[in-house]
Amino acid sequence: MRTRATWKVWLAWAAVCLLWGTTGPGIRVAVRSMPPFLQGGVRFTFAGALVLGVLMVRGRKLPRGWTAWRDVLLVSLLLCLSNGLFSAGFLTATGAVGTLICSTVAIWISVLEALRPGGSRPGLKAIIGLAVGIVGVAALIPWQAGLSLRDAAGYGMLLLAALVWSTSTVYQRHRRFGDRIDPFMSAGLQLFLAGVMMCIAGVVIGELPRVHPTSEGLYALAYLAVFGSLVGYVSFIYMLEKLPADIVGIYTYINPLVAAAVDQFVLREPPGTRFWAAAGLIMLGVYLVQRSEREKGRI
Repeated sequence: MRTRATWKVWLAWAAVCLLWGTTGPGIRVAVRSMPPFLQGGVRFTFAGALVLGVLMVRGRKLPRGWTAWRDVLLVSLLLCLSNGLFSAGFLTATGAVGTLICSTVAIWISVLEALRPGGSRPGLKAIIGLAVGIVGVAALIPWQAGLSLRDAAGYGMLLLAALVWSTSTVYQRHRRFGDRIDPFMSAGLQLFLAGVMMCIAGVVIGELPRVHPTSEGLYALAYLAVFGSLVGYVSFIYMLEKLPADIVGIYTYINPLVAAAVDQFVLREPPGTRFWAAAGLIMLGVYLVQRSEREKGRI
């Protein structure tokens, strides 16, 4: 049973809506000087260590029991994979395009809910929403310009990142994390463990020789560590425990608009007509899926 939302909960919701809209463009700048997994690993480890340090000083305890740790480790692994793929996608996609593709999480959550044991089949609106969303993603890809293998891989990694993130969301929802683990402790552990995993993955896949720090990249990395990971992720976990899922899901509509504004006015990469056409289709698809889920009482 969720308690009545306070100003702190709404502040966390606003932070996710606005700050996560800036992370796509920020990652696009950061990966020019630091490869995807190492970039994400550094900022996640820093943010997670800071959260855990503050909690420990305030007397918070680590979760007990193998079940709780198994859940935290699994979600951390999913966070590592989804963020690594998300970051890698920005080697080719702009901030607005990558953020828009990842806004399809609501659609994939509906699909995963239907596929899980005991899950119910999606309604007609959800099926139509899924189809419209897929058409929107297809419209986003520059087919007419000739799609290179590198570009195709970038778009594919962004879609896969959305799917992995959706898997984590569904898992946390049905494992009822908030009933067993303090949300701030959960966020800190997930960030720290995922960060360590990403650093290890980056070293294993040979990213170290591709680290070429620049002042622009370091500024972007610092911004992402503080506002994207520390403030953004902690706010997400907190609001996930305190707000209904349909309110939480509104951030998926706002993030691409914020990313488009940053691309337009800060990075000087105008989204273009194709982006806005695809955005209309994808947002319509997300709306139809969420409307169907609400009518079925799952959110």
